[in-house]
Amino acid sequence: MAPYEIERSDGARMLRVGVDIGGAFTDFAAWREGDRGVFTTEAPSTPPCLADALKAGFEEVLSPMHSAPEEPVYVMHGTTVSTNSIIER
Repeated sequence: MAPYEIERSDGARMLRVGVDIGGAFTDFAAWREGDRGVFTTEAPSTPPCLADALKAGFEEVLSPMHSAPEEPVYVMHGTTVSTNSIIER
């Protein structure tokens, strides 16, 4: 097992999703540990309720992964919304 992989009791490989909420778009990348494929998508950011973009993007990026609703997912989140507002000042 690679140092970045998470060991699961059922032996399955962890599903991972990276999310970046930006001012215009919210970007997603999803992969399963040990697989070579990475699925990506973007959804328009939806201020002030950014949860709408998160929900839409998660549904789209997880669909080709054939994940089960009860399957645990490791989510990494970042945002450039605050960075962009500082740079634009």
